Amino acid sequence: MWRLSVVIKEIGANLIAERWRAVVIAVITAAATTSVVATELDQVRRAVAADAELKSAGRYVYVAWTEGADTPVNPTRCLALRHNQAVLAAGGYTHGGPVSVAKAPGELFGARMMVGDMPALLAPHNPPSPGQVYISQTAAARVGLADGRTVLLGGGLGNARVSVVDMSARVPDPGPWVWIPAAPGEKLDECWVEVVPAADQVAQPAITAWLSQGERTVIVTRFLAEDPLRTDPVTVFAARSTRYAWAASGVIVGVVVWLIIWFRRSEMALYRTVGSSRGQTTLIFVLPYMALMVVGTLGGLLLGIYIHGLGAEPTATSLVAARTSLVAASRQSFLTLSIGILIALGGTLLTLGGSIAGHIRNRL
Repeated sequence: MWRLSVVIKEIGANLIAERWRAVVIAVITAAATTSVVATELDQVRRAVAADAELKSAGRYVYVAWTEGADTPVNPTRCLALRHNQAVLAAGGYTHGGPVSVAKAPGELFGARMMVGDMPALLAPHNPPSPGQVYISQTAAARVGLADGRTVLLGGGLGNARVSVVDMSARVPDPGPWVWIPAAPGEKLDECWVEVVPAADQVAQPAITAWLSQGERTVIVTRFLAEDPLRTDPVTVFAARSTRYAWAASGVIVGVVVWLIIWFRRSEMALYRTVGSSRGQTTLIFVLPYMALMVVGTLGGLLLGIYIHGLGAEPTATSLVAARTSLVAASRQSFLTLSIGILIALGGTLLTLGGSIAGHIRNRL
């Protein structure tokens, strides 16, 4: 049996003597890790971006209405949903009469009297600043209205300051409507509710039960209608073809290291002959390569992050994706390293399992 200091000295001597093999192991490990990390980061970024786009388009928004004009949605119950922890925003509107704008004498707008969080529900990207009336960018550009301008509205509304709102995410064709904040009245033609993602599966029946209360038949549907061509980003990410790339990379790295060790079996036999135990021999030959694999994994992780960051745009979505993907990439890098080490260690122990004297006799 050798002392620990002798084992450490032999490990250093082996690492110095096998410089080219050390470079090969480090490079292969780094390349495998880089490919896994860069691919994983890109896949996570795409999934987060797609999910954010669907969320902006109204993925978690529900719309409630009634079929009969004599039984409108109760505004008090609609606005009360804002106090639920699972609800991000709730609001509604009712149709008013036609409204004329002095700036556009040849065009009439339809008034929509809104209550609650409707401005935020209409413009999720950038909720508008408070205004007396709201109008979409499309309609404003058509009649030459600018944000913050005061215009004369017909229908007895008088002068009002206009807030131009980007409604394109949820109302691609906003139509000629003027959205006017109002106090809750006796009815709502529609009630909009946006819930947190965790409550999405139970939101529809819960909203229906709350708004109905046995008084009326309330219909609650998703704002985004079911579309067979619209795929769930989470489902697509879970079924990605590269989800097991970390395992394949770990096997490749482990096999390469084991092959390098296998070609050194004569040296291993000599160590055993001069008194090194099976465990000490394994440490002498495997530990340096394990250290190189760790260095290669860390280098590959940093390089993969750098390569992925070259094409990323510094947006709020990309920051969310970065936090999510860094955790996933680090975990996969660790799994790749673990598989590589286990294969290399198992291969070394298997190689040492034969007859040392017989191996030396065959080599002579």
